[in-house]
Amino acid sequence: MNTPDLSSSLEDYLESILTLQEKHTVARVKDIADLLDVKRSSVTIALRALSERGLVNYSPYSVITLTPEGFESANAVRNRHNLLTKLFIDLFQIEPVEAEKCACRMEHGMNQSVYRKTRALVDILTEDQPLMANLHDRMNEKVANYGGGGFSDMPLLMDLNGCQPGDTAIIRKIIGTSVAKKRYMEMGLTMGQEIKLVKAAPLDDPIEVQIRSYRLSLRRKEAENILVEKI
Repeated sequence: MNTPDLSSSLEDYLESILTLQEKHTVARVKDIADLLDVKRSSVTIALRALSERGLVNYSPYSVITLTPEGFESANAVRNRHNLLTKLFIDLFQIEPVEAEKCACRMEHGMNQSVYRKTRALVDILTEDQPLMANLHDRMNEKVANYGGGGFSDMPLLMDLNGCQPGDTAIIRKIIGTSVAKKRYMEMGLTMGQEIKLVKAAPLDDPIEVQIRSYRLSLRRKEAENILVEKI
């Protein structure tokens, strides 16, 4: 299941409520805040948004539970997370802690088609261990060759959404039409310019960035078109 109008932040709230509900039957604002390491006021704002969408049962000073629709959405997020974690550990041989962090970042971008095909890939590799071992060998060989092939000199780019509050980066590329690029330029977003992610709104959208000596707000959709190299 995909819920297009849910931000990555709201999906994280749903997943945390599911975890707490399984452990304690219900969730409380304090427990959610502690689990996600956020302020209680931010949890309250998120719960109101989720309640308006019919995904949680919530009223002030009460316990929180998922509605059937909320459970389905939360379980979908967890399934994507678990699948990516397994892929990173089993195929990419990434340490579990790092695999969990990567999965948390990427789970929100998977649609149903990508999820199904990724699941099929993981199932095939799990069932065919010789194929898995062969891929490990070939990937390790490729990675070793990259060091001498100029790849190490190439900057690691990500879109601005990949940065966390406090991160500073250099703008390396702007994606979009000529009209869109001109608008970004007028906002001071130019290639080679240093940019700092100051903070995100309570529901994760918009974000506030600092360019030169001033700050501006960007929607997450706008931030997707700004490719940066994190310092």
